[in-house]
Amino acid sequence: MSAAPDNNEVLMPDEALRRRNLETYERIYHVTLSTDPAELERYRMIRARNGALVLCHRIVRDGRSVWQPWNSLYDPAYEASRWAESIEQENRRTTLAILCFRMGYELSALVQRFRPDTQFYIYEPDEVQLVFVFGFLDLTELLNDPRVMLITPSFPDGGFRDVLERVTVHGSSYALAVPLPEAPEDETFYDACAKIIITTVFASNNQMASGRKSFRQRMAGWMRLHRNSALHLMMERLPRELPVIVVAAGPSLMCNVSQLKEIANRALIVCTDRAAATLVRQGIRPHLLITVDTIKSPVYLKHEELADVPLMAAFQTNPATQNYADGRMIYINALDTENRLPGLAGRVILQYDLGGNVATAAFTSFAQMGFRHVILIGQDLAMLGGAHHADDRTEGLFEAGEVIEIEGIDGGMVQSHVDWVHFRDNYEAMIQRFPGTECIDATEGGALIHGSTVMTLQEAIAVYCTETWDIPAMLTDLPTAQTETEHRETVELLQRWVTDLDRFIGTGEKILELLGQLLRIARYQDISDRKYARKLAQLDELRAGIIDHELANILRNHWIQDRYTIPDRTYMLRNNDEAIPVLEHAITFYKQLPENCHTLQDAIQAVLNDAAG
Repeated sequence: MSAAPDNNEVLMPDEALRRRNLETYERIYHVTLSTDPAELERYRMIRARNGALVLCHRIVRDGRSVWQPWNSLYDPAYEASRWAESIEQENRRTTLAILCFRMGYELSALVQRFRPDTQFYIYEPDEVQLVFVFGFLDLTELLNDPRVMLITPSFPDGGFRDVLERVTVHGSSYALAVPLPEAPEDETFYDACAKIIITTVFASNNQMASGRKSFRQRMAGWMRLHRNSALHLMMERLPRELPVIVVAAGPSLMCNVSQLKEIANRALIVCTDRAAATLVRQGIRPHLLITVDTIKSPVYLKHEELADVPLMAAFQTNPATQNYADGRMIYINALDTENRLPGLAGRVILQYDLGGNVATAAFTSFAQMGFRHVILIGQDLAMLGGAHHADDRTEGLFEAGEVIEIEGIDGGMVQSHVDWVHFRDNYEAMIQRFPGTECIDATEGGALIHGSTVMTLQEAIAVYCTETWDIPAMLTDLPTAQTETEHRETVELLQRWVTDLDRFIGTGEKILELLGQLLRIARYQDISDRKYARKLAQLDELRAGIIDHELANILRNHWIQDRYTIPDRTYMLRNNDEAIPVLEHAITFYKQLPENCHTLQDAIQAVLNDAAG
C-alpha cells in the first residue's frame, strides 16, 4: 500500500459529531473514552479519489516520516469487500471476533457478506485512533446495533475475553477470529481467542463425556433439597470479613498444611475432597468439605473424623457421595432451571461456571458471595517432583504427551496440563470479575495465577487471620433449601415433564414432515415464492411450541450431546441456496429428537422412582 500523497487535503475532526459518538459509547458500554491532544501527530484523515474517507497513520520509512493509509486511496469500500470475500463462511449462525475497527469499511463488508443473525465482536486496541475516527463518522447507529459490540482496552480487565466466553462457550454458534489486514500482533486479542479455544474444547468434551450423566445427578439432587441446605442459606450466617482458606490437594500441600493447626477458628477452613485425607493425617478438622465431581468416589470423604462435617456439593455430584452425605449437604450451584424450582425461585446460588475443579468452585462460591479474602493452599496446578497430588493415589496421572510448561509462581516454568491451564484461567477470570475479593495464593509453589496476591501461608495467617470467630455455631442447624410442600411441587413438576416430552415427540414428527416438504421446494422450486409463506409460518408456529418450553433449554444445555447439531432459533430461508443446508441440518436434528426425548423421559422417571422408593 503506497503512502498518502502530501498534497491531499487534510480534514479536521467535527467535535460535535465526536461528542455524540463518545456519549453514545459511554451510555451503551459504561466506558469513558477521551481525546488525545496529540492525535493529529499520529493520525490524518484524507479523501480517496472517489470521495470516501481514508484514515492515515504516521510511520517511519527509509529514515523519514510518512503518512500511511489504512485503506485504498481509490475505493476503500471495494477493497474491503474483496477482502471480506476471502473470509471463510458457513451457512449457520456465526460469531466473528474481529481485531481492529479503523474506519469500519471491513466491518460493513462483513455485515453484508454474513447472515443477518451474525454477531460481531470487535476489539480495537488503539483507543486514540478510535476516538479520532469518532470525529469523522456518525457511528451512533452502529453502536446501537445489538449485533455489534465494539470493545476497547478501557473495558474492565477480562472484558474482551469474558464477552467471547459468553457467546462462544455457552452458545452454539460457529466462531471465527478475523484480524484486519496488517493488524498488529495484539496479545489481548490472540490470548483471548486461544483461551476460548481451550475452554470451548473443555466444555465440548465434558458435554460429550458426561453431560447426560451430570444432569441425571442434578435431578437426583433436586429430590434431596428438603433434607439439605443451599449456599445462599449458609451465607446468611457467615460474615464477609471472615477469611476463607481453601485447601486443595496439590503436591505442595504437605509443605505448609500443618500451619493450619495454629489458627483454630480464625479462618473458615474449606477442604476439597481429595485433600481430606491429608488433613485427617495432620489432625486438622476443617469447617467445611467441598466436592463437585460427577464421577469421583466418596471414598475421598469417608473419614470417621469428618463424618459430621457439612459438605458443600454441586447438584451433579456423584450419587454415591450424595447418599453418603445426605442431610449435611450444602448445594452450591444453580442453573436457570434450578433457580426456578419451588423454594429456590428468585434466589441466587452460584451462577458462574464452577471452573472445572473443586478448588475453583470453592473460590468462585465465596467470591460471588462477596467474601473479602480467600486464601489458597495446595493449589499447584502443576506437578512437583513428578507428583501430581499430595496423596499417594494414582488417579490423575497424565500421558507423557499431555504435559505442557507454563509460568510458575517462582518465576520459572512448571509442568502442567491443558485441564489445569483451564482451571488457572477460571481463577483469573473470577479474580477479574470479583475485584472486591482478594485471592491470596499461599500455595508456595506451582503455577502462577495472575491477579492473585502471592504470600507464604505463614504471612497470610499473620495478615488476615487475626480475629477469632465462633464458626461451628454459624454452621449448626442450617435451614433446608425446600419445605416438604415445595418438595412435592418439584416431584409434580418432573411428572409433568415426562408428559410434555411425549408432546415434543409428536410435534417433532409434524415438524420433520414439513421440513421435508420445504427441502423439496428449495431443491426444485423457489422457496422465496409467497405461496410458500403459509408453510413457513406453520413451521415457526410448530417450533415455537418446543423451543419456548423449559425442556428445550434442558435438552439443549444438558442432554443433546453434540450442541452443534442444534439448529439456530431463527432459520435463514431467504433463497434456495441459503435454505437447503439450513433445512438439511434441521432435519438431522428432528430425526434425533425422539431418541433425545425418550432417554430424558427415562432419566426423569428413574429419578422419580428412586425418590419414591
